[in-house]
Amino acid sequence: MLLLFLQSIRSDDNFKLFFEHSTKEAKTLDIEQPVLPRKRKIPRRFDSNNDSGTITATPEEYYRAIYLETLDNGDKLYQRQIRSDGYKIYCKLEMLLLKGDQEDRNYSHYDEVLELYQRDVVKDDFLVQLKMFHTNYNIDTGMNLYSIISLVKGMSAAERSIFSQIVKVVRLLLLVSATNAISEHSLSAM
Repeated sequence: MLLLFLQSIRSDDNFKLFFEHSTKEAKTLDIEQPVLPRKRKIPRRFDSNNDSGTITATPEEYYRAIYLETLDNGDKLYQRQIRSDGYKIYCKLEMLLLKGDQEDRNYSHYDEVLELYQRDVVKDDFLVQLKMFHTNYNIDTGMNLYSIISLVKGMSAAERSIFSQIVKVVRLLLLVSATNAISEHSLSAM
């Protein structure tokens, strides 16, 4: 969805809308209009040729190049993120929590995830609690992770005790993206 959005706004028309809106807001906030950065002369010892680089004629052209480069970088980073092993495991963990036994009672396709978190989650207890959780709270296909998180936040201490393995998985889901090194790199690169 984010990928489609990034690709959809990568056009001259969208940049013009963005630039016009930015300059209009700059006027209302009494901020200087965009200008070209001052031309910097490269020290002679570093200058290998006489070409001074690409020069843009207007601030709009200059910021258009930055706009497109930013969208391209965001696209590349997002695609690298969704291809990572950490993201795939995150998705499997999320789907296990959301779908439970709705599709089938064979959890073999989730063994990789449950084995990875075997120190945190007791597999047999989790699977029993997952069935109870889906039955007691009427978890349906229309729910998303945020609904489950809200549901767990609203649980009493006794309910959290009964569904302790579910609570652990929700905490893991909340922590996995924050502790994933690729996510940290992607966020700092943007």
